[in-house]
Parts: sequence; structure tokens; C-alpha cells
Amino acid sequence: MAKDTASCDTPPRGGPDWDDLVRRLHACGFDAHAYLARNQDLQRTLPDASAALAHFLEHGYGEERDIVCAALPSGMNDLAAGADRTGDHAIRLFRTIFIAQMKNPETEGRLWRGVGSEFFAAAAGLGGLPYFVIGDSHANHYFRPVWAGAQWFMPLVLVCHGASAHGLARQDNGQTYGEKVLRWARGPAQETDAPVFLKFGGIDAEFRWIRQRLERNVSAFSRAEFERHAKASVARYADFLARLQHEIPRSRLLVCSVFPSVLPDNDWIAGFVRAHRVGPEPDRALAERLQQMEIPGLRVRTALRAQYNEYLREMCAGHGLTYVDDFTPCLSSDPMVDRGVQAHQDHHLDRGAIEDGIVDIIRAHVRIAESMTGPN
Repeated sequence: MAKDTASCDTPPRGGPDWDDLVRRLHACGFDAHAYLARNQDLQRTLPDASAALAHFLEHGYGEERDIVCAALPSGMNDLAAGADRTGDHAIRLFRTIFIAQMKNPETEGRLWRGVGSEFFAAAAGLGGLPYFVIGDSHANHYFRPVWAGAQWFMPLVLVCHGASAHGLARQDNGQTYGEKVLRWARGPAQETDAPVFLKFGGIDAEFRWIRQRLERNVSAFSRAEFERHAKASVARYADFLARLQHEIPRSRLLVCSVFPSVLPDNDWIAGFVRAHRVGPEPDRALAERLQQMEIPGLRVRTALRAQYNEYLREMCAGHGLTYVDDFTPCLSSDPMVDRGVQAHQDHHLDRGAIEDGIVDIIRAHVRIAESMTGPN
């Protein structure tokens, strides 16, 4: 994300307005010691934490410096209430604190429980464009707090680690991810009318399919068998989405495609084992079993994910849901996954390489005020 120095319209140091702003910043959990530790270029010029705090309020917020804060929304409503909206300082400061609070490990738990409608009203008044992303670990690719004119994208990411689309429909005394999402939909999701991106299915389209083959001791690859698996997965996903629509209007729900497979053929087994790591001996045994299986190459795995996405698209069309294609922008003209988006030693896409495509998708589904111009 490009850095952009903000205009300096903070109140003068030492006055009551400055003291009030410092109080509000402390309420957000700003850690001046961490600010110095994470910005080593400042350690030579700033003598102490007090000077670090002043630097942040006068310069650092506009330079998008790395900071540490409390969990969302600590102090944010108070920060917005005291904001001077005559300049862009308040917007930039609020946004910088938001990004830091989203990175706090405790924030996700608060998002599942709810952060309050007052917070969303405060954020909207300072240019925030909220959207939720719920899904497996690939949902993190939608964390894009970039500028949209004088407004800015405000991603609220809820990760269901290792969750499959198929498993969302399970009902197990409220202990499944599907039930957790439904509880969120009945409560916290009602605090705002922000769109909700749903990023599930990537686990099903490859890892869950392979796990099922391991369980059934099926070594030979069969495209027809994969297609049966994919159809069953999407059908179960549809059952869950039908329940979700009782809580959230379908106009807010955006069903994302699955990303392409990115693990190269020569690292696929090691990548699968890394993703399912248990311990040295079980991992070694798993690798040996996988070596006895017929694992399709990257080109075929790309085609299989395209087939899974086609079932997703058909399901969305049949149920009046919006389908979001974030698969095609990641492909080259072959079609194969573009090498530029492949991350090494990981089954996730390269974050930087797909930024433009993801930002375009978000832009298409949030309400941006067309009359607003960019920040100074």
C-alpha cells in the first residue's frame, strides 16, 4: 500500500485540544514504545515515548507507520466524537488506528460478538466503507483498507480456519463454523447493512477431496469422482446459504469463487503435509501415502477448481445470489494460474500480486460516494 504524507492539521502541542487528542489516542490503546520499536528510523531522533506519540500525531498517521493498538473498537467512538472534520487529519487518524486495531489478535473475537452500531456510524462519518469477509484462510486476501476517493475500504475479516463449504451445513449443537456464522448473522451482522463476502470452497476443491480419497483408500484419479464430490459440496453449501438468508438479506451476500490452486507439482505433497501438520511420524506416514496416490498436475487442478466454480455459479444463479469471480483474474491466457500470483512454500496466492483484482471486486460491491475527491 502506497504511503502518502498527510497535511498537518493537528492541534498545537501543550493546549487543551492537544491534551484531549492524546487522551483519546491512549483510549485506543496506542503503544508509543512499540511505535519506536517498529520504526527504527525514528529511534535516532526521538528521545522517548512522549516524543514518539507526538511524532505519530503530527506525521506518523499520514505516513501509515506501523503501530500497535488495542482491539477494535477500543476508544474509536470517542476518537470520532472529538474529531475536527474541517481537515483530513481526523479521517486519516481514524483509518490508521482502525488498521492497527484490526491487526490486534483479540479483534476477531470481538467481531464475532459484535462491536456496536455506534462504531459503524462513527466510521461512516469519517469515510469508512465497511464490508465483512467470512471464509477460510483465503478470506485474509480481502483485507484491503485502501483509499476510494476521500473514503476508504474498511475490511472486517472473520476467518473460519480450515472450514469447508460442505461442513457449513452441519448442525452439531452450535459447535460448527456454520452455526457460529449463523449466530453472528442473527446479532452482530445487524449492526450495519455492510456487504458480506463469503469465501468458502477452496478447502473442498482440493484438500478435502484428497482427504476423502485417503479415507476411502482410493489411489487412482477420476475426474467423474471429483465432479460428484464437488456437486455434493456445493449442494451442502446451498443448504447453509438458504439458512443464512433467513438472517441476512440475499442482497448483502456475495458468494466468492475459489482461488486457483497454486502449489507447484514438485511441492504439492510437502504443501499438503504442511497444511495438515501433526508431528514428525504422522507427517512422514501421510507423505508416504500421498506418494502412492495419483495427484493431478497443476493444469488439471486448475481445471478442477474451474469446474467447482462453475457449480458455484450455477448454484448462485438458481438461488438469486450474487456470484463473485475472483478466480479468472488470477489466470494467465493458457488458462493456467499466473505464475506472478503464486506464493512460494504456501497454498495461498501472493498477496501483492492480486491486490488490483481484489480491490476492483470490492469497489464494485461497496457504496462509494461519487462526489468525494481523494485525500490531500
